[in-house]
Amino acid sequence: MKTRIITGVIAVPLLLCVLLLAPDWATAILVGIISIIAAHEMLSASGEKIKPIIAALAMLYAAFITVATYFNWGIVAEVDKTTRQITSIGHVAMYVGMFAISAAFLMITAKSFRTGERVMPPLLYAVIGGYAIPLLLSSLITLRNAENGKLLVLLPFVSAFITDAGAYFTGVFFGKRKAFPNVSPKKTVEGCIGGIAIGIAAVIAYGAIAQAVTGVHASFLSLALCGIVGAVATEAGDLAFSLIKRERGIKDYGKLLPGHGGVLDRFDSMVLAAPAIHLVTLIILPFSA
Repeated sequence: MKTRIITGVIAVPLLLCVLLLAPDWATAILVGIISIIAAHEMLSASGEKIKPIIAALAMLYAAFITVATYFNWGIVAEVDKTTRQITSIGHVAMYVGMFAISAAFLMITAKSFRTGERVMPPLLYAVIGGYAIPLLLSSLITLRNAENGKLLVLLPFVSAFITDAGAYFTGVFFGKRKAFPNVSPKKTVEGCIGGIAIGIAAVIAYGAIAQAVTGVHASFLSLALCGIVGAVATEAGDLAFSLIKRERGIKDYGKLLPGHGGVLDRFDSMVLAAPAIHLVTLIILPFSA
C-alpha cells in the first residue's frame, strides 16, 4: 500500500501538468506512450510467442492512431480548428463498433474462463492491443483539443479514478455480497453500487468547482450523464481486463508502475470510460462560455 501511495503522489501531479499546463500535443504524446505500452502488455498477456513482426505492427499502429487523432485525420471525431469545438458525430458508429468488439472480447474471455478451454486466438490480443485500446484512448486527445479542452479531458480521469476508489472503499467498509466471484473475488455488489454513486457525485462536483473557478457555464444534465455513463463504463472496463488476467492466470499486466502493476492495470477502466464520456460530450457539451 505504501508503494502504491508513493507512486500515486508522484504520478498524479505529473499527469495534471501534462493535461493542464503543457500544450495539447503533450497529451497526444502521453496517450501514444500509454497506448504503445498497453499494446505490448496485451500481447504479453496472451501467453503465446507472438511473432516480432506482429508485435511491432501492433505497437506502430497504436502510435499511428494517436498521431492521426491529434492531426485530425478523421480517426475519432472532427474538431473545428477555429472554434476548437467537436463538430462531427459521424464517428459515433465507429465507437459503437469498438464497444461491440470490446463486448465480444469480454464474452469470449468469459466463455474461455468458464469452460477452461482456450477459445480466444492470440491474434485477437494484437487487434485489441494495437487497434481497439489506442483508438478508444485517443478520445482523450480529441477532448483535450476541443473548446474548454482542459476541463473536458479531466472528466474521464475524475470519473474513472474516483469510481475505482469509491468502489474499493465502499466494498471494504460495506461489502458483503460477492458480485463477480469467478472473475474478481474481491468485488462486491455494495462496492459496485457505491463506486457508481460516488463516481456520479464526483463528476457533478467537479463541474461545479470548474464553473466556480473558471467562470464557464456547466451543464449539470450533461455532467450527470457523463457521471452515469462514465461510472458504468469504468466498472465494465475493469471487469473486462480482470477477466483476461483471470483467464491467463496473471496478477498484473506489468511492473512499470510500482504498487499498481502495468499501464493496463491502472488505465483499464479508462479504456471504456474515456470514449463513453466523449460520446456524451458529442451530444451535450458539459462546459460552454
